Order: sequence, then C-alpha cells, then structure tokens
Amino acid sequence: MLSRFPPVASAVAGLSVLALTATATAVPRQDAGTSPCALVKSQIESASNNDASSPVVIPGQLAQDCLLSMPFNSTLAVDFLHEIWKYFEFQSTLELLKDPPPQYNADPVDFVGWFESIGDRASKGQFDSQYEFDLELTHLVRSANDGHFYIQPCSTAIFSFTVPGALVSVSDDGTTIPKIWLLDDLVQKDSGAKVSAVAKINGQNASDFVQTLALLQSNQDYDAQYGIPFDDFFNSFFPHQGSRTDRLMLHEHRYNSMFYSPAKYILPMDKFSDSWSTLGYWPNASSFQFTFENGSQWRTDTFAKVSGSKFSATDGDELFELVCVNHAASGDDSEDTSDDSSVIATEASEGPAGYPEPVVRDPYNFLVGYYLSGPGLDDVAVMQIPTFEVVGGLAYGDGALPLDEPATFAQSAVDFIRNATLDGKTKMVIDVSANGGGDVLSGYDLFHIFFPQTPLYSATRFRSHDAINYMGQALATVNESQPELFQLNIALGSQVKPDQKTHFATWEDMYGPYLLHEIPSSALYATFDFNLVSDANEPVVGYGGVPLPFSKPPFAAEDIVILTDGFCASTCTVFVELMKTQGVRSIAFGGQPELGPMQAIGGVKGGQSISQGYIVEMTESAFEIIENSSTPILSDSDLEHFKSIAPIPPTEFPLKFYGMGVNFRSAFREEDTTLPLQFIYEAAEFRRFYTADNILKPETTWIDAANVAFNDGLPVPGSTDGPGSLTDVVANSRKHKGHYHNATHTGSAASGPSGGLEKYSLSFIAGLAAIVTFLL
Repeated sequence: MLSRFPPVASAVAGLSVLALTATATAVPRQDAGTSPCALVKSQIESASNNDASSPVVIPGQLAQDCLLSMPFNSTLAVDFLHEIWKYFEFQSTLELLKDPPPQYNADPVDFVGWFESIGDRASKGQFDSQYEFDLELTHLVRSANDGHFYIQPCSTAIFSFTVPGALVSVSDDGTTIPKIWLLDDLVQKDSGAKVSAVAKINGQNASDFVQTLALLQSNQDYDAQYGIPFDDFFNSFFPHQGSRTDRLMLHEHRYNSMFYSPAKYILPMDKFSDSWSTLGYWPNASSFQFTFENGSQWRTDTFAKVSGSKFSATDGDELFELVCVNHAASGDDSEDTSDDSSVIATEASEGPAGYPEPVVRDPYNFLVGYYLSGPGLDDVAVMQIPTFEVVGGLAYGDGALPLDEPATFAQSAVDFIRNATLDGKTKMVIDVSANGGGDVLSGYDLFHIFFPQTPLYSATRFRSHDAINYMGQALATVNESQPELFQLNIALGSQVKPDQKTHFATWEDMYGPYLLHEIPSSALYATFDFNLVSDANEPVVGYGGVPLPFSKPPFAAEDIVILTDGFCASTCTVFVELMKTQGVRSIAFGGQPELGPMQAIGGVKGGQSISQGYIVEMTESAFEIIENSSTPILSDSDLEHFKSIAPIPPTEFPLKFYGMGVNFRSAFREEDTTLPLQFIYEAAEFRRFYTADNILKPETTWIDAANVAFNDGLPVPGSTDGPGSLTDVVANSRKHKGHYHNATHTGSAASGPSGGLEKYSLSFIAGLAAIVTFLL
C-alpha cells in the first residue's frame, strides 16, 4: 500500500516564510564610522545571548558588505596561487577543457589561461577585496564542470546566504512543458487553494531566471542543472564542512538542482529547509520579487546565517586577519578531519519519511526496498539507493558508521533481491535520484550482485606531471609489507591493468606519459585490483574470496530500469555505466523546460576523487621513502626539482582554505580508451517531467517510471533514441560495422599500453540485441 502523506506536506504545512524572516535583526542606521562587520558582530552577539544554540540570521546585504570590506593582499594572493597550482596539477582533465569534443554538454574553458590571468591581476593588485579574489578562483574551478574538482577559499566559509522559498518544476501530465511553482503553493494547491505558478522572478521570465542561475553550477549536463531542489542550489557550491554533500564532492547538478526533490531528504541528516542556501556565495540580489501568473506578487529578502557566536571581527581588516591569514604554521585550520570512530552512529528508526513501508532496508536507509501494486505493477520491485556513502568508520550523524557497513549495505541488497524474486517480482526499478556517489567498491559490488557472470571492468588514467612522477618512482619501491603505502593508488606493485590479471613491469610503463587529447596521461589501469581490496567488511562479491550470492542474474536486463534525476555522480555513474553495458535502460526525470532527450548521468563521471589530504599523504610518503632508502631513488637534481614543485601542506599556505579536491583519475569505457567518460554524452532511454504527484507523493515517480519502461506509459516527446542511448549505440555500431566512435580523437595516438580507439566488444553489442528488440 503506497503512503499518501509525504514529508513535503507535513514539513511545509507548519512552515511559514515568516519563520525565517522573524529571526533576522533589522539593520540599524549605519553611522559613518560603523563598519558592516562591526554591525554583524553586534547582531550576532545580541542574538546569541538570546539563543546560543541556534544559527544566527542577519540581513544578507549586511553580510555581503562585510565580506566586500575585506582587504586584498597582493603578495599573499600570488603566493597562494603559486602553491594551489601544485594541487591543481593533479586534476585529470585540464587540457581537454579548452577543446572538448562536440558532444560535451558544457562550454569549453581555457582553464590554464584563466588561472594565469587571475595571477596577473593579483600581482597588479586588481582585486578590491579578498572576497572578490576568492569568488574569481571558485568561478574558475566550477568552470571545469567537474563535481570532484572544488575549492573553498577562506572568505567563502564565513556566511551561508539563504533565500526563503523553495521552488519546484512541475508538468501537468509528465510529458508537457513544466512550469515553476513555489513548493508551499504546490502543497496548498493540492489542498484546493487557488494559487498559480511563478511567471517572473525579479522581472525576468521564471524559467530564464532559473537557467541563468543554473549556469553558475559546475556540472557537465545542463538538464541536470535544472530540477532537483532550488533550496539546495547554493549548498552545491560550499556546503558546511563535514556534511554529506561535502564528502560527495559538491556541484553535481545544474538546472535540476534548482528545485526541491523529496529524494534529497531521505537520509536523517538531510534536514528539510524551505529556502535556498549557500556558504559564501552571494545570490546576486538582496531581495527577490516573485510575480505569479494570476498577477499577485511576493517579495522575500536574502539572509545570511552564522554558526553560533564565532564572529568576532569589528572590520574587514580584522576579519581578513582572523579568517584568511595563516599566522601559525603549526595549526591546520584548513580541514578538520577529526572524528570519534569509536561511537557508532545512531541507526534510522524507520524507513524514509513519507515513503511506503519498506520490505527491506539498510539500518541507515542507504538502501531501501519496496513493492509496487496496481494494474501492470504487481510484479515490480523498487530498490531506492540515495547514496553510496557507506564507508565503514566514516563520520555520520552523531558518530561513525560501523566498519562493516559496506557489507551490511550489500547484504540488504541481496536480501531484497532474494525476497523480491521469491515473492514473484520479475521487474526492478532502481532509483538513484539524488545519489552523488560515495564508496566506489560498493558500486562495483552492487553491479556484480545483479550480474554475477560478468567480469568487472574498470579503466582509469591520471594526468602525468613531474611531481607525480617522482612520487611514483618512490612508491614503486614498496611492497605488501607496508600496506598503508602499498595501497596508495600510484603504488606500482598494487596496480593492475583493466583485465584484472596483468601488472606493469616498471613505473615508466605505467606513468608514460602518453598524449591523449593533449593531456599527458598515464597508461590505462584498473580502479582497483579487486582481489586485493575485497574482504568481508567491504566486499566485492566474486573477488577476494567473497562468494557470489547468485549464480546467474536475478533479473533480466530488459526487466530493469534505472531512475535518475540527472544528479547521479561519481560512484553512482560507475554503477549505472556498468549496468548499461548489460543492456539496462534508464529513465531521467526533470530537466530544462523543453522536449527531447536528457542524460541519466548529469554529474561527474570521474574515476577517482582525492582531497588535499590524500595529495599531502602521497607527497610526504614519497619524501619519507626517498630519505630512508639505502640506495638513491632520485638523482640530486631530480630531488631538488621535486622539492621545488611538491605540494606543501595547507598549514604552510600563506592564506587559509577550507577544503579542496580534484578528479585524480579519469574513467574510460572499454570501447574508447582515450576519451574520458566525463566528456561523453549519454541520453537516457526515456525521460519524464515531474508532476505535482511526483513531488507530493514521491512514490508515484516509481509508478510512472515502471509504466513507461514496462507498460504503455508515455515518455516526453522526442526523448527516446537520443545520442548515446542504448538504441543509438546499437544503430551506430551497425552503421559502422561494429565500430562505434563516440568522440573525435584530437590527441596523438597513444603508443603506450592500452592506447588508441577501440570498438565496442562483440559481447557488449550482442548483449544489446535482446534489449533493442524489446525497445522496438
């Protein structure tokens, strides 16, 4: 029995926009000698005296004025850029961003040229404030359209700007062009109130306004920019440290991310909020005027949140010294990774609020199973996976996840699949809406549970440069007796080629560099040696002695459909890509208000993300190995060069920053080992727009997906057979007699291992025959 009352209705029913505005202190008349930061400090102290446990809300314009009053120190900024570039060198796609293939669904950007122009302006003192400089740097990083590539400079970590009023994009029937609504109005409309859609925001067509803001996000797909929660839009830029979104590497959506979605609030730590929010990014206006189709209007202001009473600066200069200048090299203010892993996080007491009663669920609702009912639906099961962030020991809620949580997650999947097949379910909807990734081994494991007879394939390359070359030479000398070093992802001895059998003879063979699309790249190698990393606590079934739970696929490929909202990123893309190789179809919901196809995977498709901490670990490990080696690993000149280009710890930076990461390894398909997956367009087999029922009764999304995939439900016109969809892949492979070239090869042909364009494997093409017949 499907539930009628979702979390939205109950959350919004008691929520008034005035609830936020009432907490904000009015801005007093500013004396000529009173700085904006002094007024911020005064208001925070006053509010904290009343309730020190709640975040303080102040007028957004006042916070913005305070940030803009920070000074700009040219010398510190130039030195900062010099050091941060040593980290940016580890981003795997730098050169290709300037001249991406035509199918790439984002704009090209001369990343290196832009970075150099920032350095030139900084050296000439052409920034008016540290905040202006920090925003320019974050704009640069977001322009890469890569959710694994991010940075949070110092001034962006002070305030979180919020704007009351979550938005939704709703179609009348799921196939016609949607309109934009205030979420609260949609709830009232469902109760019979006479309300209407939003026509304009700040005088601009509502859809155009949303699309303009969506372009500021760093995702490789424009539809994915347009349709999850508008309340989460700015949070995708700079989430609070330690949040789940931060660990998922941010930025995974554009247009879809502008809107509310129930899937964003499945996990207990994802609290509902009827507002847009950000940490440090100004929403371009101090107030917003909404004009509705019925002629009525509503105005709301921008506010800023400050956590607790930590703001003590009386002017911009003092704020700069306190928050940005790195005075003490002995303290690391850039990242707090401490957690008490001995305290096990509290499990969820029940399934996700507002959803049906689950058949099976993971203790933390990381995986939840349901059954559908109704005409044509009685044989359909639903597996809901809001995240792959299931790493044992990871800080979560009030503690840390159990060390065996990956195994528990996997067992939940096995139990649900087994129960579903025993209960006569022959079809499966896999809902990965709002799934930004997580533990990549769990993604591989879940795929192998569904398709146990298919060997796991993974293929990655890192961007070759001098610093990683020196690190790799050092790490090539370690073995299994040093497990903490041996399992670093450039340690030669633990790496294996995509066939999971062949190792590299020398570091030089692995490092290259091989020039691919102007990127100096490593040889192709697997994400992991699965036999080396799979164990009882973090299993990949069929590897490392972990038995397979099923001897054959529990569901036929044509009886599975993957539901996404375009947010799917990182580990989620690994899982979906692998499922696609077996002929599993996908259906994407939402997207820009236009007909046609939409990508199922709108987030980052990178092979491995690493933070500054991992880069520091590789650097320091390399130097320690070199220092302790009985025989020289590097020549004297190479060692001096290594010292000059090696990334320094954040504690030694001239300016603080509060987290950064890169996409260290690009991922590749078996049939094209030169063009990173990040740059390949892949339309879903079907598309639907969200309806009001989908928002207010989220389980109806599964019903719509199942009806389109398995019954006679209607997709968005023109959305099937899009570029990169399964039918398009087969059509192209037949047209080219087995060769499917999904990119123009602009780089030099790789003469090294696994180089050159390849055709789809015969098994892959043959495996699609049944699904194509089914689709036609």
